Amino acid sequence: MVRFFVEDPSIADYYSAAYKIPTLVTLLCTVFSQAWSYSSVAESDEKERSSFFSGVFSFYAGLLFVMGAFIMAFCKILTAVMMDPSYYTAWEYIPVLVGATVFSALVTFVGSVYTVRMKSTFSMWTAMLGAGLDVLLNFLLIPKELFGIALPGLGAMGAAIATLISYATVFVVRALTAGKYVRFKIEVPLLLTNVALLAGQIVFTTLSGGMAPLLQIGVQAAFLAVTVVLNGRVLVAKIKGFLNRKKD
Repeated sequence: MVRFFVEDPSIADYYSAAYKIPTLVTLLCTVFSQAWSYSSVAESDEKERSSFFSGVFSFYAGLLFVMGAFIMAFCKILTAVMMDPSYYTAWEYIPVLVGATVFSALVTFVGSVYTVRMKSTFSMWTAMLGAGLDVLLNFLLIPKELFGIALPGLGAMGAAIATLISYATVFVVRALTAGKYVRFKIEVPLLLTNVALLAGQIVFTTLSGGMAPLLQIGVQAAFLAVTVVLNGRVLVAKIKGFLNRKKD
C-alpha cells in the first residue's frame, strides 16, 4: 500500500526495513503462543482455566510493554547496529510499529480464547474487521489526495498509524467479548496506564529528532524506568512462582 501511494520508492524500502526491529516483539509472541496454547487446552477445570489465563495475560502484557519501551528507547541504536547506514532514517517509523506489534501480540493472546472454545468464526470476523479498518485508514492517511479530496498525506507514517489503530481496535473488541467464553481478569487500570505510557513514548520518540541528545536519553530512561517499575511486581512474582514450581 505504501509503495502504491508514495511517489518515492525508497520510502517503502525504509518502511519495510523498519519492521525488522519490532519483529523482536513478534518473536516473543511466537514463543509464548506455542506454550500457552497447549496449556490452555490442557486445563479442563473452568476455575483453573480462568486463573491460568488471568495469570498468563498479566505476565505477558507486562513483558510486552516493557519490551516495547526498551526497543523504543534504543531504536536509534538498534537501527544503526542492525541496518545499513543508508537506512538509518527508518528509525522514525519504529516507535509506531512497535506499538502496533505490542497490540498485535495482545490480539494473538486474546484470540487463543476462541481457539480453546473453538470459536474460530468469531476470530475470523475480528481479524477481518482489523484488516478492513487497516485498508480504509491506509487510503485516508497515506496519500495527499484521493479522488480530488485533500488528505493528510502522511506517507509511510500513515501506514504505520493505520496498523497501530487497527490492531488496537481488534484487541478492544476481542477483550470485550472473550470474557463470554473464558472468564479471565484484565487489570484495566494497569493496562490503561501501560497504554498511556506506550502512547506517550511513541509520540516523544517520533518527534524528538531535533532534541538535545542528553535530554532524549533522560526522557527515554524515565519512560523505561516507569514502565519497568509499573510491571516489575507482576513479572517478578510470576517468575518466582514458576521457579518455585520447578523446584517442587
